[in-house]
Amino acid sequence: MSIEESYLFLLFDSIMSSLILLPNTPMVFKAMNILDGFRYEIVVIVAVFGNAIGASLNYLLGGVLNYAKDNIDKSGESDRFVSLKVFANKRLFLLGLFSFIPLLGVILTLAAGFLRVSYLRFISTVMIGRLVDYYFFY
Repeated sequence: MSIEESYLFLLFDSIMSSLILLPNTPMVFKAMNILDGFRYEIVVIVAVFGNAIGASLNYLLGGVLNYAKDNIDKSGESDRFVSLKVFANKRLFLLGLFSFIPLLGVILTLAAGFLRVSYLRFISTVMIGRLVDYYFFY
């Protein structure tokens, strides 16, 4: 396997590890750290971008669920739900820092999409959280 194929495999594994379908840990990241020939900085960057793509897909799925809820329930949004969305846009994006926790991260990214949290703020905190996770816990 060439170096490029290895990094592509890492990207795919990082995407899959952050999707709702397969809540697991990125095994390729761990393997590439053990083997020689891979620069740690590049491995971390590829893994972080892969996780950002996976989190984006979960965020999108949460948004689709909200859209479906709006089309099924034509009565409009309650005041309680609107206040929850306002709170989410002010504070919930910070929970993206904890998206590296296997099952909690999936729930957080779905909730962020469902509550229509600002995408750029949320995905940037997801990337920062993953970067901290890779540098300090692996």
